Amino acid sequence: SIFFGAGMGAALIGAFLPAWETSRAIPAQALRAGAEEQSHLHRQHPRIGFLLLIMALAGAMAPAIHGIPYPAYGAIACLLFALLFLLAPLLRLIVQLIPLPESSLWRLALLQLRGAPGRAAQSLAAVVVAFSLVVAMAIMVGSFRDSVANWLSDILRADLYVQAGSNQDALLPSGTAQSLCTLPDVRHCSPLRRIPLNLLPGHPPIMLLARGMDLQDPGRELQIIRSVPLHTLNAPPIWISDILAGISAWHPGQDIRIPLGGQLQTVSIAGIYRDYAYQQGSISIPLQEYQHWSHDKGINGVALWLRPHVSVSAAIAQLHQSIAKSRQLLIATPREIRHRSLLIFNQSFAATYALEAVAMIIGLLGVSSGFGAQTLMRRNEFAMLRHLGLRHRDLLALLFAEGSMLSFAGIIIGGSLGIAISVILIAVVNPQSFHWHMGFQPPWLLLGIISVILWIASTATMILAGHRALRNSPAVLRDD
Repeated sequence: SIFFGAGMGAALIGAFLPAWETSRAIPAQALRAGAEEQSHLHRQHPRIGFLLLIMALAGAMAPAIHGIPYPAYGAIACLLFALLFLLAPLLRLIVQLIPLPESSLWRLALLQLRGAPGRAAQSLAAVVVAFSLVVAMAIMVGSFRDSVANWLSDILRADLYVQAGSNQDALLPSGTAQSLCTLPDVRHCSPLRRIPLNLLPGHPPIMLLARGMDLQDPGRELQIIRSVPLHTLNAPPIWISDILAGISAWHPGQDIRIPLGGQLQTVSIAGIYRDYAYQQGSISIPLQEYQHWSHDKGINGVALWLRPHVSVSAAIAQLHQSIAKSRQLLIATPREIRHRSLLIFNQSFAATYALEAVAMIIGLLGVSSGFGAQTLMRRNEFAMLRHLGLRHRDLLALLFAEGSMLSFAGIIIGGSLGIAISVILIAVVNPQSFHWHMGFQPPWLLLGIISVILWIASTATMILAGHRALRNSPAVLRDD
C-alpha cells in the first residue's frame, strides 16, 4: 500500500505541475515560435541542482542512523533530483562540445539540439534516470561478484576439500580426519570445526571457525585485510571477519573474551579478514587452542594439499581405497566449489537483472511518449523543411541524427550519474548496512554492451515515435 500510494502521488504531482503551468501561461506569448523553449529556460534552476549535489555529498559522508544508512539513501535521492535540474545545462554543454559535422542534415540536427536543449532534455529525462540506476546496480552487483570470485580464489588454496555432509553441522566419523591427513599423497592438511557462538548480546550467533592454521602464515587460509605482528599480542591470537569488526567495533591488537569450554577465555585479535560466507560474522581460531579449551575433538571437514606431481583423480581414488565409508563424504575441488558458489550468486541476483530490464523498458516508453509529443509540436518546423525541399526520408534521417546525438548525450550523463550512485552503494551503503567491503570493479564490457543496446533502442524509439507523429499530422504551412 505504501508503494501504491507513492506511485499514485507521483502520478498526480506529475500531472498537476504541467497543468498548473499551462493555466498560468499567457496565450499570446504561448502562441509565439520558441515559446516552449523559453518556458523550459524559466523552469531551469541550476542553483537548486548544485545545492542538491552538496546535500548528496554531505549525506554520503554522514554515519548511519541506528544501523541503517538513511543519509546515504538520501544522498542517492538528491543525486537523482539534481539531475532533473541540471540535465538541460549538461545537455547544452555536451552538444556544444560536439563539432559541427559536414553533412547538412547532421549539422541541422546538432544546431537544433543546441538551440533547444530544454525541450530535448524533457524527452531524455526518463531514460537517463533509468539508465543511471541500471549502471549503478550493474556496477554494484558486478563488483560484488568479482570480489566474491577473488575471495574464493584466494581462500580455496587446497587441492581437495572433504566435508562430512551438506549440513554444515555434520561431523566426520571419529578418526577420519587423522586418516585423511596421513594419506601418502597428502602433503599438508587443515581440519576445520564450525561452532555457532553467542558472543554479542542482542545479535544472532556468530560462527567460530577452529582451523588447523599455520600461525606464521595465516593468509594461506584467510584473506587478511589488516593485522598486527603476533609478538605484540598479550594472549593467544584469533582473527575476526570484517563483518564482525563492523558490528562490534573491535580492532587488531585488542584483547577480548570469548566463551569456550564453559569459561571466558582471553584472546587477542591478530587481524581482520574478509569473509562473505557468514553474514553474522565469524572468528577464526587455531584448532589446537580451541581443542585445549573446549575438549571438543569433532571435525566438520578437512582441506588437503597434495604432494607435487600427484593428480587430484589419483588422490581421490586413494582416498576411497583407504577411508571407510568415504562414499558418504562430500569431496570437491576448489574449481567445483567456486563454480557452485558463483552459480548460486548469479541465481540470487537474477531478479535484479530482470528489474533492470524493466527499468530500461519504462525509460524507453518515456522517451517514446516524450519525443513523439515533441515531434507533434514541431510539425510546423517540419512543414517548413518540406517546403524548402526536404523529403520525408530526409526528415526521418534528421530524426535519426537528433536521436543518435541525444541518446549519446543521455548515455554519458546517465552513465556518469550511475557511477556516482554506485560509489555510494559500494563505499557507504554496503559497509553501513552489512559491514562488509568490496572492491570497485565495474564490468566495463557489460556496461559497454548495455550502452550500445540503449543507444540503438532509444534511437529507434525516437525514430518510430517521430515517424508516427509525422504520418498522423499533416505538414501544412499556415503562411507561405
